[in-house]
Amino acid sequence: IVGKNRVKAAELCQKCDTKIILLDDAMQHRRLKRDFEIVVLDSQNLFGHFRHFPCGLLRENPKGLKRANLIICNHTEENQNLDELKEKIKLFTKAPIVFTRYAMDPLQDIQTLNQLALEKEPIAVFAAIGNPFRFKSMLEKKDFEIVNTLFLHDHAFVSRKLLDSFALKSKELGAKAIVVTEKDAVKINKNWKIALPIAVAPISTTIVHGREIWDLAIDHLLSLALQRERDPLKDNCFFAR
Repeated sequence: IVGKNRVKAAELCQKCDTKIILLDDAMQHRRLKRDFEIVVLDSQNLFGHFRHFPCGLLRENPKGLKRANLIICNHTEENQNLDELKEKIKLFTKAPIVFTRYAMDPLQDIQTLNQLALEKEPIAVFAAIGNPFRFKSMLEKKDFEIVNTLFLHDHAFVSRKLLDSFALKSKELGAKAIVVTEKDAVKINKNWKIALPIAVAPISTTIVHGREIWDLAIDHLLSLALQRERDPLKDNCFFAR
């Protein structure tokens, strides 16, 4: 369910006999009461240069991490010192920490979702996400030759005209396909006729440290859902107190 009013959206979820409601980007949404707060940090820039929007990436002071029940530290590299990251995070919260990184699965055709054999082929990259350069880096680590890129601001829609123009130029440069993120793929009309095929790069998350913490968190959430199912009237209020 998508909606600006999180409380009304949660009430709609309740009518659908939902057991757990998972909210995205909701830490600063105080009107909606939460049972469990999960915060995702970027291991490459834990606290957004310690500057708030628009000068930095912070939405609130890092001291707000004290409200977190679980910290997920994403984008960890193989050679990163996890103990050092833990010490920096523990300055602001006592929440347990799980370390993760993204992994790129084989490319898929945007229409059929069949795997495409494009390993080490020249490609073009389109992305309208928060950090398109990280996506580009992941493809380069897969030994793709990137001959052209088109990066738009986060959540932007791309028109058929712009995408086709990009495809024509990329084809001239030798690209065999345009590779896009899953986030962008849902905004592209699958019936558009453009100069190159479009491939989707599926991304999965791998836990590199703290699997037992993650499992305990999931068990706790399922336990909360079971308790609420047994006693649906207990604390049944979507407004924070």
